[in-house]
Amino acid sequence: MQTLHERHGFYTLNRALRQLDLGLARVPDLASTRPAVAALREKVTAAHAAHEDVREQRIAASAEIAYYDEEIDFAVVTAGQTLYLQCGRDRGAPAYKKLFPVSPSQMTSDLASPRQETYVTAMVDTIRKDDAYAALRPVADQLAGWTDQLRQAQERRRGLYVQEAQARGTLMAVADEARRFYNGLYYQFMVQLPDRKRLVESLFMTFSTAAASPETPVSDPIADPV
Repeated sequence: MQTLHERHGFYTLNRALRQLDLGLARVPDLASTRPAVAALREKVTAAHAAHEDVREQRIAASAEIAYYDEEIDFAVVTAGQTLYLQCGRDRGAPAYKKLFPVSPSQMTSDLASPRQETYVTAMVDTIRKDDAYAALRPVADQLAGWTDQLRQAQERRRGLYVQEAQARGTLMAVADEARRFYNGLYYQFMVQLPDRKRLVESLFMTFSTAAASPETPVSDPIADPV
């Protein structure tokens, strides 16, 4: 009998419990264990589903953040181009340098970073307070709107990261419980049926070579930048 180890993730564990549940149906002397096996499989499945749900929500929040960042980048570049023309195509003009101490591309080079937020917030505040930039106020309003939505999305994602960590901890604990239970049943069954070793072993899953390697990690293949 091959035992389950920590490297065996949800999918292997789920198949092993399912095979055991089905096998017990043909062994009346051991059938009383079926409800416990089925209940633990349901518990593992529920924990996995809960983790996947919050993980997918967090990934969706990351995509939302990336979208708002693109809109902010576009608005900053638009403001830079407009002001560049107003300043007679002179990036050294005081009015241009005041709003863009660094180039628009440098302002937006990071993905939704605190540095970018500082530049954008200062730009919006300057445009709104200085009448010399009155023509840029529609763009400033757009920037303020996108920035606010970006902050809200970042806050949601921070909460989802916490929920994801909690769900992952629950999943790992439940999976460990299931592996211990599954492995222990072999010895329990051998005590109950000491002369039926081949029968008992037929109830348990034989793992392929591929199953010996770690399964897909619960984290994203590409880590979130912020």
